[in-house]
Order: sequence, then C-alpha cells, then structure tokens
Amino acid sequence: MSARRKNLKPDERRSQIFDCAQELFLTKGYARTSINDNMKAAGVSKGAFYHHFDSKEAMVDGLMARYADQIRAAYEAVIQTEGLDAMARYMMYLEILRDRQKIAEPKSMMLVITSLLNEEDMAFQDRLMEAIVAAVVPIFSEVLRLGIEEGTVQIDD
Repeated sequence: MSARRKNLKPDERRSQIFDCAQELFLTKGYARTSINDNMKAAGVSKGAFYHHFDSKEAMVDGLMARYADQIRAAYEAVIQTEGLDAMARYMMYLEILRDRQKIAEPKSMMLVITSLLNEEDMAFQDRLMEAIVAAVVPIFSEVLRLGIEEGTVQIDD
C-alpha cells in the first residue's frame, strides 16, 4: 500500500496522506488505524506527517473538510448548468455524487462511512456525519429556495 512519491508539492503530499488514511479506515477501521499505520502506508516520515497535521484528529478533520469541499464542488457544477429547474438540479447533483463514488472506489469516503458501522468507530462516524450535514444542508436549502422562487416547490410550513 506504500504510496511514497518524491517531489510532491505540500498539497499533493497532504492529499496522498488523506488517500492512504481513507484506505486504512476502510480496511482496518478508524479506531484500529494508527498514525504510524498511515505514515507507513503513505511512505512519509513522522516529521512529514506532523508537518501537515498536529494529530490523528486534525488529519481526520482535514479529511472531512476535503470531503465536504467535494460535496460542495459537485453542487457548484450543477448551479452553473443553465436551464434547469430546482428538481432537475437536485437530480443532477445526486447523479454527480453517485458517479463520483463509482469513479473514486475503493478510496471513496462513502465506502469508508459504510465500513465503519461498528461501535468502535462511533465517534468517528458522528464527526463525519456532522461534516456531511454541514456541507449538504446549505445545498438542499438552496435547492428549496430556488424551487420556491420558480414555483416548482411549495412548502406550507
């Protein structure tokens, strides 16, 4: 699983560490994955890991932020598509996310999420769900707002 590549830019190295962490969380679970496991898989030294992250939790926070950014980026592509009503935008958004999961396997966060359905990883699941909700709620609020404006969605309460 070692993914060491020389001469990576800092953001590329950070992304590499994230990718390795996702794969480890998928195969071992969050609680059973150590920083040392991640360093070994990414082929980075302790200094390189701690250059990017203060702790395992900080790395996970960054991983969740990256996933939230991917969720938002998928919606930006939808918003920029002209001629769609709110429901068509919503359906296009879901399709983009589904297609992204197919392409990203086996390192997709959705696979990681589903692999962590055990009590040992409950704290990680909670943090991940909070990050997802924080990214998705504004998107769905925007879809509803657009639908109300165009008259395709009616909310009585």
